[in-house]
Amino acid sequence: MIMKYIFKKTLFFLLILMCTFPVVAGEKSDTLTNEFIKIIVNKGPQDQGRFSIETTNGDPLSLSDDNQLLIYGRPTPWTSYTTIKIDGKNYIFGGPSKKTQRRTGKLTTFGEVVSQEKNAESLSTVVKFDKISVTQTLQFFRSPTTRVKDAVLISYDIQNLDSTKHDIGLRLMLDTKLGSNDGAPFRIGESEITSELELDKERLADYWMTFDSLSTPNIIAQGTLKLGDLQIYPPDKLLLSNWGTLVDNPWEIDYKEGRSFIRTGENEKDTALGLYWNPQSVEPSKNLSIKTLYGLGEITLAPGELSLGLTAPKEIPINSTEEHLIMAYIFNSGGFDAHQSQLEFDLPKGLSITQGKLNTTHSILKTGETLQIPIKVKLNDAIEPGLFNIGFRAQSTTLESNSIERNILFSAPPKLSYKISTKLIKTSPVENYYLTTLTLSNYSHLPIKRIAASLRLPKQLALVSLEEKIKKVPLLESNKQEKLTWLIKTPVESLPTQSIRVLIKSNSNKVLISKLKQHLPTQRLSLSESKESIEKGDYFYISINQKQADPLNLENLEIHLDKKLRFIRYSVNPEITNTPNVTYKNSVISIDNLKSKTLPFQNSLLKLHFKALEKGQSNIILKINNKQSLEKEITIKEKTNVKSTN
Repeated sequence: MIMKYIFKKTLFFLLILMCTFPVVAGEKSDTLTNEFIKIIVNKGPQDQGRFSIETTNGDPLSLSDDNQLLIYGRPTPWTSYTTIKIDGKNYIFGGPSKKTQRRTGKLTTFGEVVSQEKNAESLSTVVKFDKISVTQTLQFFRSPTTRVKDAVLISYDIQNLDSTKHDIGLRLMLDTKLGSNDGAPFRIGESEITSELELDKERLADYWMTFDSLSTPNIIAQGTLKLGDLQIYPPDKLLLSNWGTLVDNPWEIDYKEGRSFIRTGENEKDTALGLYWNPQSVEPSKNLSIKTLYGLGEITLAPGELSLGLTAPKEIPINSTEEHLIMAYIFNSGGFDAHQSQLEFDLPKGLSITQGKLNTTHSILKTGETLQIPIKVKLNDAIEPGLFNIGFRAQSTTLESNSIERNILFSAPPKLSYKISTKLIKTSPVENYYLTTLTLSNYSHLPIKRIAASLRLPKQLALVSLEEKIKKVPLLESNKQEKLTWLIKTPVESLPTQSIRVLIKSNSNKVLISKLKQHLPTQRLSLSESKESIEKGDYFYISINQKQADPLNLENLEIHLDKKLRFIRYSVNPEITNTPNVTYKNSVISIDNLKSKTLPFQNSLLKLHFKALEKGQSNIILKINNKQSLEKEITIKEKTNVKSTN
C-alpha cells in the first residue's frame, strides 16, 4: 500500500511538470453527496469517467466509518476502470489515461467521451467506441439490507448504433478499500477469501461483504450481485486479486489461485476485484444493460464468547417471488476452541427455507476462527404484512451460548398511480388521428416491476400500422414516471361514441388490475362565421355545425370569448335542434342539453350572434366537459371609411 501511494504521488507531480497547468485544471471531479456516502467521478480530461466511493457519515450508529474510502480515489479517481470488449478487442471506458499507460507499459485503446453530466440524483458519462455508445450512470440507491440510500447503483447502458450486430462484454474493476484497511477478507457465502480466487456464476452468492472484525467492525461494505426485483443479475464471474494484477490487464489475467493479495515489491495487501459479463451478441439498434450495487452493509451484532452477526434484507414486499439470502456469522472470541456447536435459525411463519439448513452442528470452531452460514428463503402463503424477527442461536459444550435477532418488514405491495388522456393530433378528409397517453407513476419507495398495459378499442377505432396493442414497462423505480402512448385512427364519418379502455397489470393481481376509460375528444362539430370579412362595429354570427349524420347529445358545452366580442343572442333551427339552456356570464356562453336529430348532411345546430368591438385577432374557444375541443380565430379589421359621392 505504501509503494502504491508513493507511485501515485510521484506520478501526479511528474504529470504536473510535463503537462503544466492544463492537466492540473483537469484534475477535478464531479461529486454527489448524501448523509451516508459520496460518489466522485473524474472530470478529466485525463481519466475522465473513472469513479470512487467514500463514506460521509456512514452508518449513523457508528463513528468509526465516517469519511472513509470504499473505493480508492484520492485526490482524484483513476485506479478503478471499466473495460468494454467489442468483437474481441478491449477498450477502456472514459478519457485517456497516462497514469494507466505508464503503469502498465502497454498501448491502450480508449473511447471518445461524448458528455458527462450531473443532476440531483445521478452522475452519468457517455463514451462512444465507433458505432457503440456506452453510458455509465452512478446514483444513490436504497440498500435492501439497510433501507437507506447508502449504496451506489453502478449501471452501464450499451447501445449498438451500427447496422450490424456486435459481440459486447464488460469488465468492471474496482480498487476496493475499507477505510485504512486494504486487506480485509472478502466474504461470499461460506467462504472467507484472503487470496486470489475466481468464482463463476454458479458459485456466487446474492451479495458479498467485507469487514475487518465481527466483534467490533470499523466499516462494513457490501456488493450486491443479484437483486431480481430490480433487474440486477450476477456477472458471469467474479475475480479477486491484487490491484496490480488487475490494473495491468484490461481483461484476462495470468490467474493463480491462492496468490497473495500483496503485490510484487510491496509488503501490504492491496485488494481489488473484477466483475465480468461475458460478450454477447447485440443486434443493431438494441441495448445491453448491466448493473451492480456497491456501498455500505449492515450486520446485526451480538458480542460474546461466541460473537454473532446476522444480515438479511430489512424489507421484503409481500408480493416478492424472489429468493432472499440470509447470512449468519459466528466468531470464536472466547479464547478456547468451541466443541459441538449447535447453530440454529429461527424464521417467521411467512418464510420458507429453499437452500441450506435451519439447524447445523459444527464439531470444532477454533479460537479466532469465523464461520459463515448462508441460507436462502422465499415467501410462502402464510405471509402477512408487518414487522417480524429472524433469529439465530449458537451454543457449544465449552463456551457460553449466544443468540441474536434481526427485524424484517414484510411490506404491502407498492401502489401504481396512473392517468390517461387522449387528444386529436391530426385531421384529414378521410381519417382523424388521436394520441392516447397513459402516465404511470410510482410514488412509493419500492420499485414496481413487470407492468403491462393493454389498449382495448371499440370497432370503429384502429391502431396505426406497426403500433402495438400491449405496452410494457419492465421496471418502474421509486419516485419515477413512465409514459406509454398509442396512435389511433378513425374514419371521419364514423367517430365512435364508445370509450377506449386500458387494462393495466403489474407484478401480480395483488398489486393492480385496473380498467381506465377515456372518451375521445369530439370532432363531430365545426365552427364557421357568417361573414368572410368582419370590421369593428359589425354584427355577425358564429355557427356551431354538426359534421356527421348521427344524433348528438351535448350536456355541457361552453364558448369562451375575449373582450373584442359582445354576445348578443342565439338562435336555433327547431327542425333539427331542441331549444337548449343558454346562459352568459364572465365572457363564457354556457349551453346545456343541446340535442340534434339525424341529419343527411352537415347543418347548423346553433347560431351565436355577436358584435365586433375592437380590431385585432379574436379567439373563440369551444369546450365540451371542460376540455378544449375547437378553436376559431377571427380577424377584426378597422372600420372602412365610406366617402361621399356627391
